[in-house]
Formats: sequence, C-alpha cells, structure tokens
Amino acid sequence: MSDFSGLAERADCLVLPDPIYSCGKIVGYYHNFDRICSEAVNGTSAFTLLQAIKIFQSEGKEILSLGLSPLFGMEKGYDLAGPLQILSQLFYKYGEKIYPFKGNAGHKSKFCGKKKKVYVASNAGWFKTMIAAATACGLEV
Repeated sequence: MSDFSGLAERADCLVLPDPIYSCGKIVGYYHNFDRICSEAVNGTSAFTLLQAIKIFQSEGKEILSLGLSPLFGMEKGYDLAGPLQILSQLFYKYGEKIYPFKGNAGHKSKFCGKKKKVYVASNAGWFKTMIAAATACGLEV
C-alpha cells in the first residue's frame, strides 16, 4: 500500500483508500474516506486526491474507484414503474438534506471518470429498493 507519511508537518486533508484485489494482487484503490480541516483552502480535497492518483499511476495501479453516486443518472436509461421514477428524481433534485446526492455526483464528475451502472434487486419493498438504487462512478487511472 502507498505510504503518504512525512509529506507535510500538518495534514489539512486525509485520504484513506482501500485496496482493490484481483488474484491476490492490488490492482487499484477504492476512495473510501477523506476528511479536510476547516482551515484548508478550497480545492484541498480534490488536489490531495489528484496527488494520490499520480502515486497510484506511478505504481501501475489500474483502478481508482470513487464509489457510488446514489440516484445520479436515473433519468438516463432507467424505466421504473409507477412512482419510482418520479420519487427517484425528486430525491435527487430536492433531497440534499437527506443525502448530498448532487454534491456527491458533482464532485466525482470533476475527475472525468468512467461511469458504470449498478443495478439493485431486493425483496425489501419498492421504497427501500428505490433508495438503494444507485449509479457507480469509477475513475480508471
């Protein structure tokens, strides 16, 4: 795993990726966790992630997954029955107090990665299934 220790005396941003394995070998990372301090300048998180991407590329890693962007792109290519389509669009458009749907998707779109659809099947009922439906946004480095 990459070692970022000693890069700065004070950390304004922390990015902790989880390894992605294939056949017992680390082929990439999943961007699992990041935090920035309140004094950090605007753009610190994106800059730190870009620096991590450069390191992963230099190590020959193939993938950096930015994870899921729930409800992003639901209007494109989804044919949901009944109220699901309307509810998913309303949650995405007005649900920022519940979850930062647009902010999450907007942040990830800055990296111009490849988007991959994720399909969810569940016997938990239509509402819980609709909430769980998401579109993945992965960035291949």
